[in-house]
Amino acid sequence: MLQRAADALLEAIRDRDTSAVSALLCADASQRERGGPGGETLVLYACYVGAAALAPVLRGVRPYDACEAAAIGDLTALNAALDRDADLISRRSSDGWTPLHLAAFFGRDECTAYLIDNGAPLDAHSTNAIRNTPLHAALAGAGNHNVVRRLLFAGADVHARGEHDI
Repeated sequence: MLQRAADALLEAIRDRDTSAVSALLCADASQRERGGPGGETLVLYACYVGAAALAPVLRGVRPYDACEAAAIGDLTALNAALDRDADLISRRSSDGWTPLHLAAFFGRDECTAYLIDNGAPLDAHSTNAIRNTPLHAALAGAGNHNVVRRLLFAGADVHARGEHDI
């Protein structure tokens, strides 16, 4: 029964069905804590499947964490998260990404600039099988030229290796 409800929620997120997501969370708010299939938060899962608009519904009343704020491009929430704990700038999401990886991947220019200006590690490798850097993430994701340019001008290593030493 719990798995069926979790599957229904993930499907509703993939379908970008705000009404179904709201109804499922209203029926069982604890589903917010279960996360996505890769262990990521539901907010990050929604971003990964192109449903970032659902983020406010999925997070509920808790504040966004630094990774979520970077992924959705909420500079105010990112600043607040780092004000709560400055060490979050280099911590990983449950699926291995730093906030800078996520801001870069999703093409969030303002968040990328903010993270770079506040000392986010440019050379951080993700702790998942991909083992890439924020520059790799920027190139693999939204392809925002401003984000790529920012990372390069900040000193991102263009020779860094990721998964399978490529």
